[in-house]
Amino acid sequence: MNDVFVNNITICKCKNCGKYFIPKGSTRKDVKYCDNPSPQNPNKRCIELGASKMYRNSIKSDAILNEDYLFRQRFLNKIRRSNDTTVKKTLRNKLDTYKKEYSIIYEKYVEKEISEKDVISWIKKQGVSDNGNKGNSKK
Repeated sequence: MNDVFVNNITICKCKNCGKYFIPKGSTRKDVKYCDNPSPQNPNKRCIELGASKMYRNSIKSDAILNEDYLFRQRFLNKIRRSNDTTVKKTLRNKLDTYKKEYSIIYEKYVEKEISEKDVISWIKKQGVSDNGNKGNSKK
């Protein structure tokens, strides 16, 4: 661990910017990110960006989790952009169905019943659609 103890005060190293800091309140010893402006975006603090950055990096390192994450983001964007409440409800139901089916498919992958390639192929075949239009309509 990168924590240092000086006179009963914990000094931590930020996992985002690499600077040392004293956690606020000194009651928590597991703080990973400082409250300083983030090097990625000076308008945000490390504590705001650090966890999401680490999460995204962990997803990028796993092909299945990355494909699932991208699929869900496309689907959620489609829901957010829709002005029709009926379409939104239909898309939410499709996303819920996808999540249930994905958990079954992923469990089969974990139990080595299907390959990583099969899972990724299955995700890509799901498509993000509404009113019968697959994927995004940009050409």
